Amino acid sequence: RETDPLCTFTAMPSSVVGASPSSTNGETDLKCYHPINHSRRQDTLRHTVYLQNPLPCDVHVKFHTEGNYFSITEIKVDRNSAVGEPYNPRAGEAMTLRPGQSGKLHLRFEPPPLSFWSTPPLTVFRAFLVASFPSAPSNTRAQRWPLAAFCRQPAVRLQESTGDVHSRSIPVSGYDYPMDVVTPLAYKPSLFRVSFGRVHLAARKAVKRTVVLSNSSLVLAKWSISHLPRDTTCAMGATRPPFPSTSGHRKTRTGNSSQLTLCNNTEMPADDASAFRFDIRDGVLEPCNNGSVGSFPKEVSSGKGESHSIAIFFKPRKAAFHRSRFQICVEYGQSVEFELEGVGSIDEEDDAS
Repeated sequence: RETDPLCTFTAMPSSVVGASPSSTNGETDLKCYHPINHSRRQDTLRHTVYLQNPLPCDVHVKFHTEGNYFSITEIKVDRNSAVGEPYNPRAGEAMTLRPGQSGKLHLRFEPPPLSFWSTPPLTVFRAFLVASFPSAPSNTRAQRWPLAAFCRQPAVRLQESTGDVHSRSIPVSGYDYPMDVVTPLAYKPSLFRVSFGRVHLAARKAVKRTVVLSNSSLVLAKWSISHLPRDTTCAMGATRPPFPSTSGHRKTRTGNSSQLTLCNNTEMPADDASAFRFDIRDGVLEPCNNGSVGSFPKEVSSGKGESHSIAIFFKPRKAAFHRSRFQICVEYGQSVEFELEGVGSIDEEDDAS
């Protein structure tokens, strides 16, 4: 199996985009804190490796790292009680460890820009700490110890609220709309979709649906909701055969027949984002707490972090089929897209108020 790393580093986006104030000795403090709430949870960007010569003879050794973003910042050789003086050799410089003499080697991981990170929520960078022996025979193999850095980004999960059966990956039902209009080819069939059904334009109360957004990662997730306007270059009408205008005939409470022309072969669902209202549009989700950051290389935590219930209200202003796409933007993470759809109606039977 793969050898466990000698040292495991951890990093978050804040390790790259924000640095702590400089310390009193003029060096930048590499223990970075999340800029959202200044959490005391620290990234692990430095490690100390302890050295000791267990042999009865001197060991002439040279240390260096193989791999990007890892480096040796300092080596300190302790004074031996019997022989030897303390000194600080540079990385890559040959040094001598007397029998029983010990020392410390300080390693640092400097996270690369986020553009070098892979798809969230986890990117792993690997390297080696190498000890070579310049005075040994030419066929003497160098010693190599693996190093690893787990760079974590936030990840969120969008789910329907328990008991809310209207949040599904299916189109709104209704005989007023041809199926190829309800589910046009330009939309992803597996996209998370919330359906509001038919709502009367004069209804005093907006129809409400609830979804739950939860943090599925080990880092804070700062999120916000934005509307994604329909791509006007996507001509859905050209991808299906033409069909005649469709009209819906329904009985009203008074027994009169109402007719509403809903769409024709050139029309698309109305993308009116103002018809949908959210009770909250942004927030910060606390991370999962099942284990410290970097203690295991899971891509997504098996537990759940903090969750936000988001209430969505549909209040149409025109008699039409509405469908709008929204995006939950996650700062330094992967965004989540979802659709909201409903029917604005003038039929009295749809006036639930």
